[in-house]
Amino acid sequence: MMRRLSCLLLVLLLALMCSAAAQTDDGALEWSVQETAGPAGSYISYPLFTGGDAAVKINDTIRAGAFLDEYGQILAALSEGGTGLRIDCLVYPETVSGPWISVILSAKGRMLRGRPSQVWYAFIFDAATGEAVSPESLFNDPDEAVQVLEGIISEEEEHLSDYLENRELLPLPMDNTALTPAGITFCYPYDQLSTLSGYAGQITVPYDRISDLMTYLPEAVQINDLTREKIMDAGGRGMLYGLPAVVGSDAGSTLEKYRCSIDSGYYPGGLCFEVEDPALAYVHIITDESAETVTGLLAHRANCAGVITGAARRSDIIEALGRPEQTLTISSQEAAELLLTEGTLDRYTCGGYVLGLDYDPEGILYAVTLFAGEI
Repeated sequence: MMRRLSCLLLVLLLALMCSAAAQTDDGALEWSVQETAGPAGSYISYPLFTGGDAAVKINDTIRAGAFLDEYGQILAALSEGGTGLRIDCLVYPETVSGPWISVILSAKGRMLRGRPSQVWYAFIFDAATGEAVSPESLFNDPDEAVQVLEGIISEEEEHLSDYLENRELLPLPMDNTALTPAGITFCYPYDQLSTLSGYAGQITVPYDRISDLMTYLPEAVQINDLTREKIMDAGGRGMLYGLPAVVGSDAGSTLEKYRCSIDSGYYPGGLCFEVEDPALAYVHIITDESAETVTGLLAHRANCAGVITGAARRSDIIEALGRPEQTLTISSQEAAELLLTEGTLDRYTCGGYVLGLDYDPEGILYAVTLFAGEI
């Protein structure tokens, strides 16, 4: 009886929250995280939008498409010591500023049916109307885009091979995609692609690889007047622009959050880790020797406000950022040790952090780094 009552109260709470959103006046679309706790650390966390009719449509679509009522019933019926349930959410961009907004929910543990597992629910919405955006709307020519995307994603198998349990990269889950800061993120079903950490696979295709195919670009793919401001502002907060990890944060929680499932490697003065989260693909998280604190980030794939690894030239970056405060010549031996390339390393001060831009001998950006400290 008590479980039925708890279940009914949880479902009514979700309905009331959506109803409250319906009563807000028309205005700017905003959102906040709502969380319902269950036993033994279980919870349901989801975004609640406000801002008129658009918000109501988004809330209704998420509630139905991610089966929040059904998961609410599962949460209410959980008991201590059993398999739990955790539902987390991400919203891009964090402040609604463009025509489209993306939401990804992750449900892990007790599933609606079948054995415990993990599933992604991804959505793209028109921020003005609240209508769901079809995958075809992302591209000028959807058929051509799928062909190009399939070729790009096929290249990812070697990089992902150390993390995978199930490994079918194709067909693409076109109906379960989101626009994230790093690129278009494809969220796979567990039985098609899954990782050692017990999560269904995700693969992100950077925007610069497909910019000519897209109807809208959420992130710059060329250097512009805002590049320096965005990079330096992020650097001053201990972040590489476009990447979610933070220098100076607790290493244990960071590695758990972004799903580190393989052993650490050596890095001068510390350790380096790779994680499964697609937002940090080809990124090394550097820690101290005891793996207590994140001391640096080293990205071989990054789009820092148009400063793109493998594409941006040193001369153009210097024109945007100004002359570096320090320039080092990196030998082949140093490059192997530091996970860089033989060539030139330009360094800039960002508050209490040092931004590094590593170029090959032809002056093409190879890697971007950020470490705590001073030049």
